[in-house]
Amino acid sequence: MSAFQVQHLFEPFNRLGRESSQAAGSGIGLVITKRLLELMGSELKFTTTEQHGSTFYFDLPLSPANVEAHDEPMHPVPQNDLNETRKVLYVEDNAANREIMAAILNLRPCIDLTLETTVRSALARLEAEAFDLVLLDMHLPDGTGLDILTWLSQHERLRDTAVVIVSADVTPATIALAAQAGAHTYLNKPLDLKHTLSVVDSLLHIT
Repeated sequence: MSAFQVQHLFEPFNRLGRESSQAAGSGIGLVITKRLLELMGSELKFTTTEQHGSTFYFDLPLSPANVEAHDEPMHPVPQNDLNETRKVLYVEDNAANREIMAAILNLRPCIDLTLETTVRSALARLEAEAFDLVLLDMHLPDGTGLDILTWLSQHERLRDTAVVIVSADVTPATIALAAQAGAHTYLNKPLDLKHTLSVVDSLLHIT
């Protein structure tokens, strides 16, 4: 890779000049891999020589020597109510963030995840279906997560729906506005895997 390509390597949907080639791809694979590794306490590293190729690698910590193979995994799947489906709506316009959340929630087989990308499509979906939990990005193409929160609070059937804001906007004023509008909690991006699962398990009563 050239110096220019290295500088833009982890930009979502940037295929570094390959978009006009016959090679398949969308330009988000490295972004998703990098974020998933960060969630597991690692990082994606690479070496590259222009015109010769690149090598990507990462390290993952081994389990402590005294942990037996039959011990519980780091993020155990809850054992009760596994057949009782919980419906979750995630409203997020960034494809990489949607993929990361889907990968996290995939650790809970009982969760049926629906994805929307705009305020308008989210409101239409909420009108048509009932959800046990709504996850909202704060900044969307046609509005904000607060717009959806306000709408929910004014809807008699939906005002008690559990809502979590998922955003990189962590200014105290924004977090306070979300709480005042009815958000149960605020998850900061980049997401912490253990904390995210803990919040989701609590609100969906998965134990």
